[in-house]
Amino acid sequence: MSARADPADFQAMPGLWQIKLMRVTHGRASFAQTLWRCFGESSDPWKRFAESPPLQADCLRSDEQRSSTGLSWNLHCGRGQSVSGQGRVDFDSPQHYTLHLSIDGRGEVLRGEGRRRAACTDPSD
Repeated sequence: MSARADPADFQAMPGLWQIKLMRVTHGRASFAQTLWRCFGESSDPWKRFAESPPLQADCLRSDEQRSSTGLSWNLHCGRGQSVSGQGRVDFDSPQHYTLHLSIDGRGEVLRGEGRRRAACTDPSD
């Protein structure tokens, strides 16, 4: 069981993050894309990192569970919330995290890794 943590305890470093996402089909991961995101200090840093993978516009997160190094959530997508699943972001250091998304009945569908690369040069980065 994960304990609730204060966002002030979260130690992920703000800055420019490289996020590598891989689609998972039948248990095999294949390269999908690389995203670059500038994460600043915010009042709720877990949500910022959980928002980094591209999801369908009609997907909603619920039942968030936080620990001092991560966030897990339930995912509901589609009209009438017809597709559901789970997501998880886990930090093993302030500069690196892993991401997993699964869909009920299909298993893991997206795997990712984020690594802090530099400071952000501009708030609009």
